[in-house]
Amino acid sequence: MHKNLIDCSYELTNTRKYVLKAVQKDGMELFYASDKLKNNKKIVLEAVKNNGFSLQYAPPELQNDPEIVLNAIINVAGAIIYASEYLQYSYDFLLNCVKCNSECFRYIPVNYQKDEVIAFEAIKKWFDGLLYIDDTLRNNKEFILKIFDIYNNPYYKNKIIKYISEELKNDKYFIIKIMEYLDTIKDVSDQLKDDEEIIFLAIQRNAISLLYASERIKNDKKIILDFIKRSSYFSLQNLISPLRDDIDVITELIKKSSFNLFFASEHIRNDKNTMLKLININGGCLQFASKELRNDYVIVSESVKDNNDFLQYATIQFQKDKKKMIRLLENKNLSLRDISEVLNMDMEIQWKSRFHFKLISNMKFDINFFFNNF
Repeated sequence: MHKNLIDCSYELTNTRKYVLKAVQKDGMELFYASDKLKNNKKIVLEAVKNNGFSLQYAPPELQNDPEIVLNAIINVAGAIIYASEYLQYSYDFLLNCVKCNSECFRYIPVNYQKDEVIAFEAIKKWFDGLLYIDDTLRNNKEFILKIFDIYNNPYYKNKIIKYISEELKNDKYFIIKIMEYLDTIKDVSDQLKDDEEIIFLAIQRNAISLLYASERIKNDKKIILDFIKRSSYFSLQNLISPLRDDIDVITELIKKSSFNLFFASEHIRNDKNTMLKLININGGCLQFASKELRNDYVIVSESVKDNNDFLQYATIQFQKDKKKMIRLLENKNLSLRDISEVLNMDMEIQWKSRFHFKLISNMKFDINFFFNNF
């Protein structure tokens, strides 16, 4: 059985073959090796390959050996702190280190964290390297744009802006330039969140950006109405302000999609006069009216006036109400196709449908009833 070096005699800790096997199993065993074997490059190399932190037990000469140190860093980034001062300040060596293990970037001297080439090499493979870049790079437009270009994942693109300087977060033209990469403007400056052009462009990219606009913009009816008219992406869902219940705002939005009414208050969806006005513009609004109004003849008849398909949004109770269906057949020229299955075989309903010339050819009729009445 192979014992740990701490439990071995000096003779074993000075036996090359035994120590080599020990450090291959646990690199930190190098600490118990004899001074002679700590100076053996092969043994130290095997030790750092197993555990990079074992570099701390190597003699200064081997802590200055690029091959030894690089293998230690490949194993664990933090091992670079045990490299010789010479290697820690060697530009070419540090560049090679971050290429092999990007995370060692956090441990290199601050002066080298300012270097654009070294920083870029680190961040290419290790996104969190942005935490350790120097302020000069956070304010470097070209450098930040290069970072945007190398990360295709939207998750990372949206995080990059968190690491740029406050100056760039407030640079309108730079923000416009990177807008194509961003899902929201959550992390831009407060000043730009109050900029109408920025907010509009952000909404075009993602309607949820309206949530991050300034209170001034979210409460300015003229601005909101202008956004709605100019953008097909605007949604009432993202308007968190008193304007959410503004009839003019809702009217403009339902011209684009009746679904916007889903986010209006119950007060709006339960007000008969308001709903009549909205349904007159878009009959599909019936779908989002209150249950009471979806059972109201005036409301439903207005909805189906231009599109009989909207009858499906009336309550089941309404659709099974024979009197109401007959009134719709008489006044709105519905066909049996639009009537519920329960009623579309009703003789009186069939008669009214035939009378208004909306009978569908493939419907089944009582032949005796047909001839008796024609």
